[in-house]
Amino acid sequence: MNSQAGENQFRSVFKYYKSKKPPPSFTEVIDPHNSDHWDLFREHDATASTATEHEEVQHTNKISQWRVGTYRAAPGLAVIRNVFSNTDQLYWASKCLKEYSSDTFKRNIDHPSLNLAVGDWWEECQEDASLVDKLRWSTLGYHHDWDTKVYREDNRSIFPPELASLSSQLATVLGYPGYRAEAAIVNFYPFSASLSGHTDKSEHNLSAPLISISLGQSAIFLLGGTTVQEVPVAFLVRSGDILVMEEGARLAFHAVPRIVPGPDVWGGEGFCSDYLALHRININIRQV
Repeated sequence: MNSQAGENQFRSVFKYYKSKKPPPSFTEVIDPHNSDHWDLFREHDATASTATEHEEVQHTNKISQWRVGTYRAAPGLAVIRNVFSNTDQLYWASKCLKEYSSDTFKRNIDHPSLNLAVGDWWEECQEDASLVDKLRWSTLGYHHDWDTKVYREDNRSIFPPELASLSSQLATVLGYPGYRAEAAIVNFYPFSASLSGHTDKSEHNLSAPLISISLGQSAIFLLGGTTVQEVPVAFLVRSGDILVMEEGARLAFHAVPRIVPGPDVWGGEGFCSDYLALHRININIRQV
């Protein structure tokens, strides 16, 4: 990945990891599950907050089993590992596919230009396989306006209480006990998908962290700096991993150039397991 000062370093690295021919090398990718790479993170005791002593969230491992680390070389990025058992991962993936895909929420497949009439995507796509990859995102709570980047009171739905409870506890272990999950984007990625470089600054309260839950296939996540001239760092994000982006990381350019095959850790049979074998689901949660 040779580069010169002044050029768009972020775009160059993004293209490198997105390339199919030739495929990229992953030797410089940081894997938080690699014990040597974990040394690049400052580990925290997940139970240190008094608010977590007796409060356990359903469909997660015990908080004492969570592994929490903040990346030493860049401000604002934390990784939380071992939050979910294999069964828990399948549970949350099922919530995304069965419930968060419903027309209770706003979805890309509802746009008039697609000329689709999909009510219960979960049921209908099992009858019509062509609908499976039509669903690319849904928004929960305050709906993200992709054009204006503005949240409005008249453009919102319910925020699932169970997901709000999980989000609150994740934020609490990092020192945000008053966190309120108010908006989420659920992304459904096939292997061919990517997410281009951007920053996250639409919310009024940038001091509240952005919580990103990954399920299914793995991904390469890039985190750069506040300008595209800074060379980004590549991380491997696996199923069950949670990235928490505080203000410094939110305002830095970040992206997902590639979905990569990961181990089948969730097991099971049926549509949900089959879907995870070919897709990545990302739940991106924000306090507005």
